[in-house]
Amino acid sequence: MSSAGVALRTAQGFYPERRTLDESGLDRAVVTALGHIGSIHRSRPSRFHSIVPHVSRHGDRLEGLSDEELAWQVQGLRADLRARGFTLDLVGHVFALVREAAKR
Repeated sequence: MSSAGVALRTAQGFYPERRTLDESGLDRAVVTALGHIGSIHRSRPSRFHSIVPHVSRHGDRLEGLSDEELAWQVQGLRADLRARGFTLDLVGHVFALVREAAKR
């Protein structure tokens, strides 16, 4: 088997099988703008910190429930959310339920 026709090249970029195009000024501007937006978002205090105590409180109670009992909790929460809206306590309960279901 002859390797005379095969040229060895070093892979470059994320997709070495694709030819990469040079960045345009617009590409650089978009990347810069997204970087600024990301830094503004990261520096802003999160508005969801008030939910954490509710999630913790409900999470402790949900750990001991069976899968069937968790399913009943979901049905009850649907009705409560429709009736009472998105209160901190209900949203914390929903997050705790999702976290518990994800663990299983």
